[in-house]
Amino acid sequence: MSNALLNAAEQGDLKKVQELISKGANPAFVHKGTGRNFVMEAAIMGYLNVVQYGIECCSGIDINQTDTAMGFTALGWALEEKKPIIFEYLINKGADVNLSRDKYNRTPLIWALRGKYVKGAKTLLSHKADIHHIGKDKKNALLWAEENGMEDLVKTIKNLGSICPPKIEEEYLDWPKIEGHEVDYSDPLKVLSCFMCDMKLWEDESRRKSENVQLNWELEILRPHDHLVQKYCTNKKRVYSGGRGVGHNYNQGEKVVSVNVVNKSRVEIMTRETVEKFTRFEKLYILLHKNHEWRIDSKKTRPMFIDKWDNDIL
Repeated sequence: MSNALLNAAEQGDLKKVQELISKGANPAFVHKGTGRNFVMEAAIMGYLNVVQYGIECCSGIDINQTDTAMGFTALGWALEEKKPIIFEYLINKGADVNLSRDKYNRTPLIWALRGKYVKGAKTLLSHKADIHHIGKDKKNALLWAEENGMEDLVKTIKNLGSICPPKIEEEYLDWPKIEGHEVDYSDPLKVLSCFMCDMKLWEDESRRKSENVQLNWELEILRPHDHLVQKYCTNKKRVYSGGRGVGHNYNQGEKVVSVNVVNKSRVEIMTRETVEKFTRFEKLYILLHKNHEWRIDSKKTRPMFIDKWDNDIL
């Protein structure tokens, strides 16, 4: 019955919501998987009448409940989905304008500025949102507003007393110079460099083909890729999904952050890339030394400034 309550709220069916609660559904129910209550589901979809009913007529509902997917509250989701009537109502009912438990440690104001949502940002500022908070990416509201060219908001935030945090100075190692076409398996950084160059060429060629014809993934994409994996990587079973597609997984803009020699048989090379102007990722390549050769064994990725690494396919 509780899951039915969430579904009814998501569909904006106020009569169904009221009926389920009258029959014993717990209005304060929070889904274990999503971390959402019915007010949040309604806020995401923009159903003000359902949100109002939950806040004003039901007991036990946490207006500041955060979900598991993004760490957003109902207010955060209303901002993300650009539902001004909803987030203004929630603010007036006491929703915390600074609360967010997302992995980037960004406040609703920062998310609004990042998404260039001027109305949302102005509303938050008028309700004394925190202008000094700095996320894991070392950016505050003012820096996001400046980077997105939001001049009026830059002036407003500066007038409120904010300054930009110190700029991060980044130092990188140089990629080795590659001469000829033979792979130097004695140098792990050269192996990685050659692998990335060849993968970039393969991706570009595959993308050109896919623009003109319907490709058979198994015959025309996966097998050439397997050839490169065999050339540069350790010999172990690797599982690839046809849904991977031909993406921009390798590019010449990656920079070497560090080369960590764990022991004589294992080296970890960390690189950093910029996929979009403000979206940066880090990659960790693990290379193993076997049979007098350095070969790539695995890869992990994470957004910059996030602690947890996620396993990735090569």
